[in-house]
Formats: sequence, C-alpha cells, structure tokens
Amino acid sequence: MKRLSILIVVIASFLINFTFLSCQNDVSSSDDYPIVMEFEAGTTVWEGSSMFLVDDEGNWFSRPDGFITIYFSGVKEGDQIQITHTENSMSDYDYTALEFQGRDWTGGTLTLGGNCVNCTKRTWLEGYAYLKPYSANQTAAFNLTASDAKIINEANGLTIYGDGYTVKKVVIVSDTMEVLD
Repeated sequence: MKRLSILIVVIASFLINFTFLSCQNDVSSSDDYPIVMEFEAGTTVWEGSSMFLVDDEGNWFSRPDGFITIYFSGVKEGDQIQITHTENSMSDYDYTALEFQGRDWTGGTLTLGGNCVNCTKRTWLEGYAYLKPYSANQTAAFNLTASDAKIINEANGLTIYGDGYTVKKVVIVSDTMEVLD
C-alpha cells in the first residue's frame, strides 16, 4: 500500500509539472502573457494600411499590391523595430505570421534572434524565422541582432510580409538610423 501511494504521488507530480511546462510554451492566448502597451519612442518609418492575406492556394499577397518596403540604413545590434497591426479576414491564429527580409528581397531573411516583445519567434520547416504576435490587435517588436542589422544595412532597408495581419505602422528605435529616399 505504501508503494502504491508513493507511485501515485510521483505520477501526479509528473503530470502537474508536465502540464505546467507545456502551458509555459503555449502562446496561443494573450491571456497567458501580459501585453506591453508602452514602447520607447522612435522614428515612424512607415504608416498606412497593408493587409497581409493568403489565397486559396496558400500564396501570400497584400492589399494594396506589394508588401511593405522601407528604405533605411545605419541600424545596429539592439535597435528595435515595432510593428503595429490589427487582425483581418485571414486572422486564423494557427496560420498568421510576420516575416522580414532585406529590402526588395535582398540580403536574406532576418534571424529575429533578438528580444521579442508581445510575440514569439518561430520557424517554418524551411528554417525561415517569423514572429507570432500574442494577439491580433497590438504592437509587436523585436530587437535586432548584429546579423539582422547587417542584412538591413547592406540591403538599405527592410521588406515586411506575412499573412493574417493588417500592418498600420512601423517604428524604429535607433540613435544611428538614417531614413533613405
């Protein structure tokens, strides 16, 4: 009887710990993570309304045509990029994403290895990094790694794309950034 009691306690302890650890890694609900509302002031480099959508064949596109392309350079490791977005008709949480490339698709995909705010970094099977915001209507942000800053500086900017979000504003917090024409 004593062994059975010990076994029950061990199994119960395992299940409680497993459940707790599993929930810690689940970001499907913003209720589990506090949403940061106050951000450091920066330079607004893009403002408008670009809907990131996906068609019936799974191809990403945006309205108006073309994803967001921003011309700038002079960023460094630790600088922050903030993306204010809202949900749109394609906001099925399982299939939404924000991705980032060097301007005009040059230089490669950003690693998104820096600190993320109001989102987590994930990767597709192909190894492309993307951001998964905690909720559909918020500002998400990430800090640049040295390699991400290098991609942006060599490409003279950034292209933002994805699906399921309508991007409203992009702000960069940097004391060395220069906006290009």
